[in-house]
Amino acid sequence: MQPPVFVRDLSTEERQALTDGLRSPAAFVLRRSQILFAGVRGERAPCIAQELGCSDQAVLNAIAACGTTGCAVLTPGSPVAHTLHRAFDDAADARLTALLLRSPRDFDLPISLCTLALLTEVGFQEGLTSERVSAERVRATLVRRWLRAHNRAVKQDGTGVRFVACFLPSSCPWLNPIEPHWMHGKRLVAEPARLLTAEELEARVWATFQAPRHDHLTDTKDLA
Repeated sequence: MQPPVFVRDLSTEERQALTDGLRSPAAFVLRRSQILFAGVRGERAPCIAQELGCSDQAVLNAIAACGTTGCAVLTPGSPVAHTLHRAFDDAADARLTALLLRSPRDFDLPISLCTLALLTEVGFQEGLTSERVSAERVRATLVRRWLRAHNRAVKQDGTGVRFVACFLPSSCPWLNPIEPHWMHGKRLVAEPARLLTAEELEARVWATFQAPRHDHLTDTKDLA
């Protein structure tokens, strides 16, 4: 069993930097400050990870980086992966979408309902991928393809609304800029004593973020 890892003694300047980090709008700085302060209190990595909703390895990485780089641990690196691996190339991407228009019975399957798991298996059998991939990767591929097609059509026609997708990094969800706003916003609108009604919650959200009130988005088109 490996011995627990704790944060080393911090200087006054480092403690002040962590204190400032707790008020930072940057999610990465906020989360690492929370991790290191918990480590200073003597909490172990699994407990910190469970409390903050991150992995044990993320906690260990932050503590190790603090030991070697000090305050530089609060400076985020690039969230972009050095190597990007696509489950489907462009040709396979188009063929995957085409499979949605076909019945599973075309592939000698005794059902007529197409599911993500079924699409994953058929895609592998049809040679779209060299190995079996998860249903989540198939779903993500279809969503990205739909977004590209939708935004392209809106740009060409000049009508409708284009979507900007903010995908969470797979290994560091708190790097998404919406995360700190979401975290602080939940704390400000929450009511521990009772469950808020939809109208009360909506009013608190508008007041918390000091945003102008707008009508809800509506779409009269048949999205089915």
